[in-house]
Amino acid sequence: MSVAPETAGGASALEPARPDAEVRREPRRRRRRRFNATPYLFVLPALVAYTLFAFAPLAHTAWLSLFEWDGLTVGTFVGLDNYRDLLSDQAIRSAFLHSLVLVIFYAAIPTVLGLMVAAFLARSVRRGMTAYRTLIFLPQAIATVVTAVAWKWIYLDNGPISEGLRAVGLGSLAPDAGWLGEPNLALIAIGLEGIQKPL
Repeated sequence: MSVAPETAGGASALEPARPDAEVRREPRRRRRRRFNATPYLFVLPALVAYTLFAFAPLAHTAWLSLFEWDGLTVGTFVGLDNYRDLLSDQAIRSAFLHSLVLVIFYAAIPTVLGLMVAAFLARSVRRGMTAYRTLIFLPQAIATVVTAVAWKWIYLDNGPISEGLRAVGLGSLAPDAGWLGEPNLALIAIGLEGIQKPL
């Protein structure tokens, strides 16, 4: 019976010698240390374009906001005075408040309602769920202009809401100028139009 000869390291001559663990780890360490610039080169053109056309003008605008400047003559550095004047202006604060209300109606509430409806549809297994899902998604497929015209008609003085209130004897609640013509109700009316899609 023949036995395969052994090499000096103790391994059989027919089997390849197994490299030491340290020898195997060395190339991996070198591979980790090597910096690969290829991904950054792919991103570089977009980064340069974004810096030139978005970030640089934004930074320059922030710098100009620290000056009192009419756009023609040399500006005078005033620091944060422009921001103090901005926040002390009642009209500007009112505009910020109106924007915040619209953000709540158009972003926060639709997101919460959409997640609730999605969770309900994902857990409910009943007959007719396909049709219900279609009805839920249908407003997303309708053009914004169409929904805007429809809501404008709904909010008219002789629209469905006002006529419905008059039909049940609550005509005094219907504004004479329509829901969009009443200063105290127009913002809420526009906000309700923004949350109708998740419903």
